[in-house]
Amino acid sequence: DSYSGLYADLVRNAQNILDGYYWISQTEVFQLSVPLDAIRSTANAAIDEFEKVTAMRQSATQAATSIREKITKEFTKLKGTSFRTIEDFVEHLAILRTLRGEVISMKEIRYVDKDLLQTLENELVEQTDRISLHCVTFLGDEQALTPFAKRVENKKGELDAIKKVMDGKKLEKEVTQIGTDLEMLIDIVSNLKIEDTSMAAKIIENISLIFTTLNQLKAAIRSKISSLASNEASAEFSAQIKLVDQTIVNYLDIADTPEKADELFNKLAVQMEELEARFADYDQFISTIIEKREEAGTAFDNRKSQLLEARNKRAIGIETAAQRILKGIVKKVETFTTQDQINGYFAGDLMMG
Repeated sequence: DSYSGLYADLVRNAQNILDGYYWISQTEVFQLSVPLDAIRSTANAAIDEFEKVTAMRQSATQAATSIREKITKEFTKLKGTSFRTIEDFVEHLAILRTLRGEVISMKEIRYVDKDLLQTLENELVEQTDRISLHCVTFLGDEQALTPFAKRVENKKGELDAIKKVMDGKKLEKEVTQIGTDLEMLIDIVSNLKIEDTSMAAKIIENISLIFTTLNQLKAAIRSKISSLASNEASAEFSAQIKLVDQTIVNYLDIADTPEKADELFNKLAVQMEELEARFADYDQFISTIIEKREEAGTAFDNRKSQLLEARNKRAIGIETAAQRILKGIVKKVETFTTQDQINGYFAGDLMMG
């Protein structure tokens, strides 16, 4: 760090020499500007690297300070927690596990204080082991898992009230979290050396019973979500098909040329493809989309044919009128006996007529 000023001096002095002696790049003085340019560039690179390293060190220090503060805060909370319910154990064990994961991940950061991180990790492991041991003792009580059983029952009661897919997914997420908490309890019991193996087996059995009910609830929620999704999709699809019908009518109305008809049909076809992709999971809707596409294709083909026929009729009418005018001109000219009459006709009479 103490050399940062030296590199700045090198850059400044090299630049001063280059600016002060215009002839320094000449061959007569052996192009002394070349090594000076190299010195300046190297010093600038060193300064850039120094600033980069300084920033990385500051970032690493801030990250280490932040995680240390979070761990200190959690340890303070632990001292004030009575651990009277299983939720207390689950909440703090989950936090400790998350913090340890963050500490381990931070070890990959360059210039971080690894000794500090190792100390923090050891403290987290010590706290986790202490609370885990206390948790297993707590789980020995027959009523310890009652809060979990009540949480599952409460969620079962919420199932019938679900009216939207969004609500169903929210409930599914909450139920999944209960399962995650139970899995952590099983992990705690399985990894600790418990002398009374029958107690460990009993705890896991009690957790498994709750898991059974939980899995049944998950299946019921998925079934409800599927049913609601189907109903919502039907309503949405019906609205989309009505919109397509209105779009077809509108496009046919504004298609005033064959080219415009092709352009609008291609635009409609893209919309139909997007609609098909949107409802790809519902086979019952695909046939309706295909029929609607064929119906639209027939309608636009008919509209295009009408426009082409009308265009051809107009062209024939214009051609007939032109031929009639030309024949009239020929007959008129044939009645003239002098060149002056012909010139006068084309100069004035024809234009006025």
